[in-house]
Amino acid sequence: MIFGQQNSAVEVLINQSTRRWREEVIDHCFNKTEAEVIKNIPLSSYPQRDTLVWPFTPNGQYTVNSGYRFLFEENSTSQPTQQSSLHTSGCWKKLWKMNIPNKIKNFVVWVADQQWQWLSAMQGKTAMEIFSHALEEDKDPSLLAYTAWTLWNCRNKARVNETQCPLNQVMQLARERRREFQTAQPIFPKQLHRKHTRWKPPDVGSFKVNYDGAFFEDQGRAGIGVVIRNSEGVVLASLSQQIPLPNTVAQVEALAARRAAEFALEIGINQVVIEGDSEVIYKDLVNPGPSLALHGHLIFDVL
Repeated sequence: MIFGQQNSAVEVLINQSTRRWREEVIDHCFNKTEAEVIKNIPLSSYPQRDTLVWPFTPNGQYTVNSGYRFLFEENSTSQPTQQSSLHTSGCWKKLWKMNIPNKIKNFVVWVADQQWQWLSAMQGKTAMEIFSHALEEDKDPSLLAYTAWTLWNCRNKARVNETQCPLNQVMQLARERRREFQTAQPIFPKQLHRKHTRWKPPDVGSFKVNYDGAFFEDQGRAGIGVVIRNSEGVVLASLSQQIPLPNTVAQVEALAARRAAEFALEIGINQVVIEGDSEVIYKDLVNPGPSLALHGHLIFDVL
C-alpha cells in the first residue's frame, strides 16, 4: 500500500507519460514475487477504460463450461490430499474428449468426487481411482461411464417407485445407449496431413509485415521477431528482441503484432499487410468489436 493513497487504483503504479510500470513503486509496495508478476503484465500504449472480463476463456467471455471447470479445479487445489484425482492425474482432458453425452461426463466428475467414496468402498477402491485407471489404461472408459450412469439412474427410479431396468440387463442397456448416441454423432474425417501455407507476397507497391512470438518459460523471457518484405519478397527490414514473459502465449503474439505495426511506422511505411500465425490474434484483429481477452488492450494498440 502506498502511504497516504489507501484508496488508490492501479493507475498510480503506471507512469502515464511513458505508459510503463513505475517499477520503483511496485518494488517498494510488493514482495519480490508479486512485483515480478505485476511488472510482466504488458500495458497498452494508451489509457484504457476499466472492463470486466472472464480470464478463463481465450476470448474473455464467460461460458457455463469454463465456470464449471474453474470451480472444479478450485475444489481440487483446495484438497491437497487428493493426489490421484481426475484433474491431477491428467485424466480430465481425456474424460472431456470421450464421445459420450455431457450429462454422463458431468456424472463421472460428480461421482468421482472425494465425498462419494462410499460408492466403491466395498471394492476397496474409490470411484475416483476406478475412473482414473480406466482412462489411463484405456479400459473402455466410455462404457464404464455409461454403466455407472445407468446404475445411478436405475437407483433414482427405484427410490420414486418407477419402473427401472433389471440389474441383469444394465450392461446391455449401457452398450445400446452408447451405440445409439455415437451412431447419431456426425463423423468427420481425420486430417492425416497438415496443409502447409506458403508465404504469399503482397500486391505490387505494397509491403507485408510478418511477426511471430516465442515463449521461453524456463528462462522467464519471451521473444519477438518481425520481418518486412516488398512485393518481390525482398527483405527491407527485420528485428528481434526479448521481452519479459507475459502470462499467456496469446499475449506474446499480441505484443509481436503490436511491435510489427510500430516497426513499420518507424521505418516510414504506413500501408502494410500484417501477417502472423496465431489464429486467436487474427480473429481479434478482424473482429470489429472490442476484444475482452487478456490481450485485448494490445489488440487495441495495433488497430
